[in-house]
Amino acid sequence: MWQKKEMLQVSEEIQMMIQVMQQKAALRNGIYKLERYEVDKESLLTVSANGHMELSYKVPKHLMVYIGSGEDYFQAGKTICFPGDVSPSESGTLTVWHKQIPYHIRLTVQPVTGVATIYPIEKNPGGKSFEEYIFSRFYGVW
Repeated sequence: MWQKKEMLQVSEEIQMMIQVMQQKAALRNGIYKLERYEVDKESLLTVSANGHMELSYKVPKHLMVYIGSGEDYFQAGKTICFPGDVSPSESGTLTVWHKQIPYHIRLTVQPVTGVATIYPIEKNPGGKSFEEYIFSRFYGVW
């Protein structure tokens, strides 16, 4: 399935962004943050250095990316942050969801080492599509 390959490719690109952030934070002694925004129902990831945007990454339309922690995929305002060294001050789980097929990929940033790990593609809870899962999560039915 090309959708799963695309999900993996986007996860690998995000992993690379995190690795570069970590290296730049250590070399330049700066604060690097990865944040998620939603603009016109699309996911946008930005990397800022000391408060100035360095990179903007537009996630493909049929994918959504959330930064959360553990099972709370939809935690608002969560960031990944490296404050001047290789150890993150904010870490967590990024989840890449596909809107059309019932699968997602998790990518975690470890708290002490900052290592970004991509996990195998997983079937969504209950085999639900992204929209069905969101609906059941927020409205408690399905």
